Amino acid sequence: MRRLKDSKYFYYLKTVIGLMRPIGIPVGVITLAAGMVSVEGFSIDAILPLTWVTILLSYIGFAPNDYFDTETDEMNDRKGGVQGEIISTEEKALIAKYVNIAVIFLILLTAYMLPFWAGVSLLGVSALSLAYSAPPLRLKGVPIADSLVNFVMAYLSFLIGVGMTGNGWNSVIDGAFWFALIYGGGGHAMGTVVDYEPDKKAGITTVGVLLGKKAVTAVFQLLILAALVAEKWSHETKIFLLMTFLTSIWAAYDLEAERLTKMTYVGFAMFIIYGVLWILLRV
Repeated sequence: MRRLKDSKYFYYLKTVIGLMRPIGIPVGVITLAAGMVSVEGFSIDAILPLTWVTILLSYIGFAPNDYFDTETDEMNDRKGGVQGEIISTEEKALIAKYVNIAVIFLILLTAYMLPFWAGVSLLGVSALSLAYSAPPLRLKGVPIADSLVNFVMAYLSFLIGVGMTGNGWNSVIDGAFWFALIYGGGGHAMGTVVDYEPDKKAGITTVGVLLGKKAVTAVFQLLILAALVAEKWSHETKIFLLMTFLTSIWAAYDLEAERLTKMTYVGFAMFIIYGVLWILLRV
């Protein structure tokens, strides 16, 4: 086992898998499956294509970010494990480069084979992810725009699931807008709060660096309240939104980076439990 871990092939494989950030796979699967279930129900035949598209989304969502974020990642205690690769060597940089090229090619091929709205949405998520992470746009360093891009990507991800059933944009449920706004846009903003110190040291002005920790948390809370007022939610969704709101109060009054990281994992687990329950109740 030690020989395997010390081999260059294990090193290559670990880097390739790390660029996908596997911890995010459950959220991707739930988002796409929820899109499918919201319009047509779930089919066993959909598992393989859904998993494949989720893997592509994970790579295009995280691999470019890891490739272009070496400076800030090296100062971030969260990175280097389940929350992202640190491209710390020329060898890793080369692996990341070829992984990104391969993923873009596979996305173009997959988008061509998918139903229209699913393919267009997959291309949209990919283009926005590259605009977020890569020069010359690198919207990660453009406050407000950084979170808006993530809001749109979350919405389009749900639309991919809807589109995989053959349905289109007009079939997307209203709740998808609010969830994309809260957990795509607002969730991204909260993530910049967790990365406040390394981003600031690296000179990257995210929405968290611009507005400050408490302001971002307050906006996140306001989005949840607006959603609760604007929509008629199912009981399980109301409970989930209220639990998220209460958890974010903890963030507002206890803003140490280590505790915020723990809060991120709590929120992640809550989302998975809720998402699985929501889907099972509608299958």
